[in-house]
Amino acid sequence: MASAEDLYTRWRQNPPSEVSRGDFEKVVRHYLGDFLREGSGSSHQYVVSHEALRDLPATRQFGIWAIPLKSGRAVKGYYVKQLIAIVEHLCEEGLIP
Repeated sequence: MASAEDLYTRWRQNPPSEVSRGDFEKVVRHYLGDFLREGSGSSHQYVVSHEALRDLPATRQFGIWAIPLKSGRAVKGYYVKQLIAIVEHLCEEGLIP
């Protein structure tokens, strides 16, 4: 089983078109766990929010990033690319190691 760091590195090098919910959750919880809350009652399973995210296109001006699940089992590659951009941004800001 790949670690969150291994998955993230692999995704940065070659962004996939789709990833499993389990792998995505592992990486999100590892890197963004302090900023994560689980959605309820909608297709947006994960919601990440932080003031430092306001500058990113994926979060608009609100600093909120909501991630839906495809058929409840998979996450589209588009959101993986956004995840990579958010993790890189938060690392640059010194908010995550």
